[in-house]
Amino acid sequence: MKVLFITNILLQINRISSLIRDKGIELKAFLLNNTILKNLTNLLKEFDLIILDLPTPYLKELVNKIRETEKNKPIIVLGNEENYKDIIEISKIGISKYLKKPFDPGILEKYIKEVIISDEINERSQKKGFAIYTRNVNKITIINILGYLQQETVEEVKKIIENSEKVAISLNGISSMSLDVNALKEISNILKNKGDNYRIILVREKIKNILVEEGIKESLIYLNEFLAIKSF
Repeated sequence: MKVLFITNILLQINRISSLIRDKGIELKAFLLNNTILKNLTNLLKEFDLIILDLPTPYLKELVNKIRETEKNKPIIVLGNEENYKDIIEISKIGISKYLKKPFDPGILEKYIKEVIISDEINERSQKKGFAIYTRNVNKITIINILGYLQQETVEEVKKIIENSEKVAISLNGISSMSLDVNALKEISNILKNKGDNYRIILVREKIKNILVEEGIKESLIYLNEFLAIKSF
């Protein structure tokens, strides 16, 4: 796993390098400058994952530049934002994870591994048609659905939800090319049985509108995982 780290803080290079040293992760770190920006396209080809620690204006500009050539390459952002609106704006520009500073030493490695696992699951989903990835955070079951939403998917998700006290389910990985509306409605009904002990992570207006029509509370739909977990 090759990771590119770009920051405007020299001390952060040593800190981040020490956090993931000897973890089987190859890290190359750079201070943001004109040379990096000029050679960014070629530089990105060498890496599997990008970590950015930059002020918001520079961050937005750099992510937009990355997305011009690398539509799907995962990006983890390290930030100081306190305001939810600012975090939402950052999340909208196309990042995979937002990690608020300061953070525990092991959390960055955990986020990197989650991105790796997510990529592996995405590959498997192409063979099976879908994949479900779950993990627990603060006694909340996080569910990510990748690929096609179909009856088989619903049956697996139902088992997980029924055996979890609190659930945050991401529907951002669902393929919009073959969206099964009936399957989506079934998931809505399963979630409503949880009372207010569920959150939905979603950015697509089309899917959101269907869920709201089915009785899902709009106040329980969040743009990213960070905000969804924080709301419990």
